Amino acid sequence: MSSENTEEPRVVSARREIGAAAGEIFEIIADPTQQPRFDGNDNLDNAAAGQRVRGVGDVFTMHNRGGRTRANHVVEFEEQRRLAWRPSEVGKEPPGHLWRWELQPLDPQRTLVTHTYDWSQLTDESRFERARSTTSAKLMASLDRLAGLVEDTE
Repeated sequence: MSSENTEEPRVVSARREIGAAAGEIFEIIADPTQQPRFDGNDNLDNAAAGQRVRGVGDVFTMHNRGGRTRANHVVEFEEQRRLAWRPSEVGKEPPGHLWRWELQPLDPQRTLVTHTYDWSQLTDESRFERARSTTSAKLMASLDRLAGLVEDTE
């Protein structure tokens, strides 16, 4: 029996429409200090100010609730449209997982936002359990929290 048919999915995503302009949403995503406010994994604690992501090759650091610091290596960037990074321990190479945000403007005040966690290139088996725990429901929780930050609720 081939194991190819029984492999677990290693890319999970969630998508939702958010009632705000892509630029407004992107400013929050690209500012690491804001990320703990909408983290559906409840894993992020804080980030130092002044790390707004500007392009591929940027590295921003984030402190997790467990007391660990992660260096996040930006590997995809298009202003107001796409941001993706590979986290790693500070001073080490990224082990192979990736977080991605994609924004598609629908009109001036509505944006389709897709949040993806991809661990298809993760090879460190000690990280697999944590990777498996990142479900599309947790990604949707991040999207919902992000929407709560930017949508006009008047």
